[in-house]
Amino acid sequence: MRTNQCYEILLNYTCNARCLFCSQGDFDKSKNASFDSIIKEIYKAKKNGYQKLGLSGGEPTVRNDLIEIIKAAAKIGFNFIRIQTNGIKLSNFDYAKKLKEAGLRFCKFSFVSDDPKIYDKLVSINGAYERSIKAIENMIRLKVRTGNNILINKYNYNKLDRLINFLLNKGISNFVIIYPIYTGNMYLNKSLGVSLEKCSPHFIKAVKLLEDKGLGEEILFLNVPPCFLGEYYQKAIGLDPFNTVVASPDGDVINLDKNSDSNKIKGKVCNKCIMNKRCRGVDKNYIDIFGWKGFKSIKKEITKYKPVKKEYLTDNEKCLIEILKIENNIPIEKIIKLSKKIPLCYDCQDGNNIINAANKLANKNVISMEFKKGKYYFSLLKDTI
Repeated sequence: MRTNQCYEILLNYTCNARCLFCSQGDFDKSKNASFDSIIKEIYKAKKNGYQKLGLSGGEPTVRNDLIEIIKAAAKIGFNFIRIQTNGIKLSNFDYAKKLKEAGLRFCKFSFVSDDPKIYDKLVSINGAYERSIKAIENMIRLKVRTGNNILINKYNYNKLDRLINFLLNKGISNFVIIYPIYTGNMYLNKSLGVSLEKCSPHFIKAVKLLEDKGLGEEILFLNVPPCFLGEYYQKAIGLDPFNTVVASPDGDVINLDKNSDSNKIKGKVCNKCIMNKRCRGVDKNYIDIFGWKGFKSIKKEITKYKPVKKEYLTDNEKCLIEILKIENNIPIEKIIKLSKKIPLCYDCQDGNNIINAANKLANKNVISMEFKKGKYYFSLLKDTI
């Protein structure tokens, strides 16, 4: 396992939205990392062997030098560069294209509702919904890998399946469901919150939805103790090491594996749970608001195997198809070479990921795999994108 996986740089705390659920709502918005300090952090990340670079905030796209930051990161040697964004500024196609050309490889959105009125209300910006939709469409058009964080609130917790279906049809197939931390704006707007107990059946329903579509591996849960995920308890982020550090705008560097549990606690119910040693507990502020109702011990491990309907494609599968559109009947080394030209294809620079994606596509009768002269050769049978 790689011990230095992701280096996350918070470029600033400023933002072009005023989300009611923002945990940074009371942060000092004047703190913006200088260009020189950011470049130093990127060099340090590369020197220390980090594989992925994340750029977030606040909102990273409010910076006038974001394109130059991404260019520099790519020149320093990062093949995987991600931004986390509300998407408002990415509604401008020319700007989105410049980010891609600079070296952007992954765009993680924070799209929280498929209802325009509710969306605009939650982010406190009129027209934000339409601009965020346009941003998603732009990134899909540019073939930049996309994902979405869904911040749970009272307006969407029982509509997760509808929201996920909506985003699947927009071209997003990777999801992180985030239960809020009750700090900042979210603390001031506690009425937006819903207990984990109420959310639990809808979390499980969301996993089953993606599982039925052949995308069961494309959903995870942050700030959700495993006991609220039923048989899918292994999808709780944090059971394994994060292998991630976060650099703040004022220069502090935080190791998530050492510091992410600082405000988390466990109750008596946790003592007999088989996940007790791996689970990080629950945020103390949550217990102050909702108490321990619904928490329960997981008594035994559950392993599930079931046939799935394969209606949608993962980003790796989409990538392999895009490469085979360029040239058919090619071996792994040629796929790796062609993948360097396609932002979607970061993972296709790894042979094992290519074979995994190819096996899934072969099972869907989309490609063929032929083993000859000691190599696999891959051919596109039909165009599904």
